[in-house]
Amino acid sequence: MLDNRSIVSLADAAQHTTRQPTPQHKCVRGAPVQTFHKHVETSDGLFTAGIWECEPGSFTVQFTGYEFAHLLEGEIHLEDQDGEVLRFVPGMQLIFPAGYAGTWHVLTKARKAFTWHEISPPHSEAVIQ
Repeated sequence: MLDNRSIVSLADAAQHTTRQPTPQHKCVRGAPVQTFHKHVETSDGLFTAGIWECEPGSFTVQFTGYEFAHLLEGEIHLEDQDGEVLRFVPGMQLIFPAGYAGTWHVLTKARKAFTWHEISPPHSEAVIQ
């Protein structure tokens, strides 16, 4: 939960961690496991910040919110729906718009810091993928 009086450091332990395989219907290559370390989440679920980790593999994404991402480790090739590929390497910072869709090719174990702003209340299924 976000406390407006406290500063949160992503270096501290996460408030909530989930480790889950990528849903099979989204997998293109392999079955990468994704780990979400949520450091902050508002009570309405519309804002989340934390660390995301992923094992190598490829999977499709369809974002329902906006994400700011800073890649800390690994290499990911981001392929958009037109087949254009962006090489995402450590130190890069990207903003993904709501509605972004494509295929993520995680070449080496990846770790990113992220903030997520959902544009509508989240469903029971995870929306950050």
